Amino acid sequence: MDFNREKMMVKRMVQAKFQHGWQFRLEIEKQPVDFDLFVKDVSYGPVEIEYEPLKLGAIQIQVPTGVLPVSISMTVRDHDDERIYKWFTEWKDLVVNPDGTVNPPMHPDFKWLREWKKHTLVHDAKGFVEVLSETYLVAPVQMGDITQSYDDHGFKEFPITVIQYRS
Repeated sequence: MDFNREKMMVKRMVQAKFQHGWQFRLEIEKQPVDFDLFVKDVSYGPVEIEYEPLKLGAIQIQVPTGVLPVSISMTVRDHDDERIYKWFTEWKDLVVNPDGTVNPPMHPDFKWLREWKKHTLVHDAKGFVEVLSETYLVAPVQMGDITQSYDDHGFKEFPITVIQYRS
């Protein structure tokens, strides 16, 4: 066993500037001014390749057929004036009309495609610096379940989901 090698590995791990889960800020085009204040967490899979099985005699291989769009879920806390709920509902109303028809995505009156941006805080010589790390053109998909209870003294929270318009 090479203790010197192990010691160097531990030293590198202690000095590594691993990214923390809170080192992000989100933006969505036409969001409420203070939207980032209400975002509790975000969950998404930035890369998903679709495969199709292909049988070759007795074996099977996976053949890539395309890249799937990114689905992004965010848990948000709402303000007491329900600004996040109203904002997401208004955005959804630009996509689907009460009569069930769907509006074109880039029509000037409806324009429901919006830019989603994730900024990441990274270390540099002076401390932290904010860097634009990901950008997607997205559309609203779902406002998840809202649970409220007299026994719960926490904030009103619910998930909202958007999806990348094209992969």
